[in-house]
Amino acid sequence: MTKPVAIPMAAPVAKRVGTSGRWRLGLSLTLTTCIWWGMLPIALVGVLHKLDPVTLTFYRFFFATVILLPVVIFKTPLADIKILQHRMIATKVLFAGMMLAFNYILYLLALDRMSPAGAQVLTQLAPILFLISGVLVFGERFSVTQLAGVLLFILGLALFFNLRIVEIYEGASDGAGKDYGIGMLLMFFAAISWAAYAVTQKQLAPYIGSIQLLFMISVIGAIFFYPLAQPWLVSELSGFEWALLIFCGLNTVVAYGCFSEALNHWDASRIGAVLPIVPVLTIAFTSIVSKYSFIDVVQEPMNSWVLVGAGLVVVGSAITSLVQVSVPDLDYSSSTKTD
Repeated sequence: MTKPVAIPMAAPVAKRVGTSGRWRLGLSLTLTTCIWWGMLPIALVGVLHKLDPVTLTFYRFFFATVILLPVVIFKTPLADIKILQHRMIATKVLFAGMMLAFNYILYLLALDRMSPAGAQVLTQLAPILFLISGVLVFGERFSVTQLAGVLLFILGLALFFNLRIVEIYEGASDGAGKDYGIGMLLMFFAAISWAAYAVTQKQLAPYIGSIQLLFMISVIGAIFFYPLAQPWLVSELSGFEWALLIFCGLNTVVAYGCFSEALNHWDASRIGAVLPIVPVLTIAFTSIVSKYSFIDVVQEPMNSWVLVGAGLVVVGSAITSLVQVSVPDLDYSSSTKTD
């Protein structure tokens, strides 16, 4: 794991952030993130009918803060927090926290107005934007094979969601689709917010440990939403709904913890190429959960193109992620150190 270290106040920000080169570990962490994110919408639906989006978002950050606090205290020297004395680092941490907070609330506000499938289609803009940022911001490069893989999984996504894309178009073209259209706009901004968070997270990776940064971001989110939340509403939750709420908090820790650590070992463009399998996993989990009555979820309609699209998404993501491209090593010895 990359350790936080002190950096000179005048130290320039590197254009490209280096990685450990342990791509297999990066892939494993990314897939873990995908699985947890794939389960998240189902848990959110199970709680959203009792808690408003702001309150639910507050508790997601609050539980993450509580879970991470003992880890930060007992496993990480508190002296390392002194790195926040550097204005550049502190500003980026605050920006990352705010961007993730905006992503959380915008996603829920959009989900409250859209179908879950429509939300999953539009949220794929987030990893695509992050993938592009890996090339434009961090100087990462694609081989021709990787580019073919990207095009393949984009085509797969279009085919996988072909039925829902038609619904989105029809819903936004009549009077009844006005609120749905607002949800689409909110989801668009949620995707932008997430991509901005991910880029900033990648820039901070050499200076702050992933657990430390996630804890800081969780504290920022909890503080930001507390004045607008209604914490007492949790008294109306059943035991099962409490379990779902706690799962949402754990999801923040596990999914974003793995995502943050993956950035230390793998290029942003390749992580971004794997993330689009999340809706495929969500559909699979929804199909399983719909067979039971403890969570009211709608199963996705299926046709032959959906199955073809699912296969293309998996194959395209694998090609893009597993083909390695040599990138010139950069010297970060003046500002970072690793185990």
